[in-house]
Amino acid sequence: MLNVEVSESRMQGSFRTSCGRLAVVGLSGSGKTSLFRIITGLAPSQAHVEVDHRDLSALPPYQRPIAFVPQRPSLVPHKTIAEQVAWVQRTSDDVIHQWRRILALEPLWHRRPPELSGGEQQRAALLRAWASNPRILLLDEALSNVDRPHRRAIWEAIAQHWPDDRLLVFSTHEWDEAEAHAETILYVESGILYPLQARSQVAPATPSMARLMGYIVALRDRVGRTVLLHPRLVLPGTAWPDAAVHIPGTLTITGSSPLTARYRFENGGHTWTWTGPPAPSGTYDGLSLTTVVTPEFEWDKEGER
Repeated sequence: MLNVEVSESRMQGSFRTSCGRLAVVGLSGSGKTSLFRIITGLAPSQAHVEVDHRDLSALPPYQRPIAFVPQRPSLVPHKTIAEQVAWVQRTSDDVIHQWRRILALEPLWHRRPPELSGGEQQRAALLRAWASNPRILLLDEALSNVDRPHRRAIWEAIAQHWPDDRLLVFSTHEWDEAEAHAETILYVESGILYPLQARSQVAPATPSMARLMGYIVALRDRVGRTVLLHPRLVLPGTAWPDAAVHIPGTLTITGSSPLTARYRFENGGHTWTWTGPPAPSGTYDGLSLTTVVTPEFEWDKEGER
């Protein structure tokens, strides 16, 4: 459905994706917004953008079958939410009513942007974009100001109701959000577009990506392999016959709440601390990991804590 090829000083790379949900993930300043502006035609570019085998590269933004919701909603200040939706509506009233309820906009329907909070404006901008019935919907951290209960309800509704023939592309610098809501992940770093990866098979391509995913450090296991340590993969001690990796050292766990524990691991004269899943407090001889993740890059000292 969407094919993008960019070869410029500010951005390099390409990707092709079909329908579903794609997360564009990267740190602040990595190029996520620039990529979205290139796709929509809002930024001058020589990039090749194709939708359904149709070249859009020479088309202005308003002629592209793409709706874009930036982090700061560009709502028309003197129009109510109802008026803004009616202004662009190209889908059925039933769809509008459904998403108006999901986005909790019914009590706000006749308010103007100055009367709305930041999160309410983002929800209104999302409905306005969806009302235009786009083939592709781009959300550039467009739910960042929405409170957690509303954001959870929106993602649950998207997972349940997102049309099979449409593409949702959303950007985030929160790995948990990408992992929870995307089917495919595109990582961006310093303007470089790394190859698409399926959510179930994603592996870090750079040290920055590894840290964004939550990996703490690269360590040697008992057979000499270099593996990445992630708090979710840790088993205390090495008496786990089904574990994929055993790492020597001293692991100390201190319970901090019913949901978390503090971990301290000493290995080779270095110490790392992190917060992880709850586990019995105590001191253990080494640790085990449930999954082997071997990096194809050198981990630098910044990963140590």
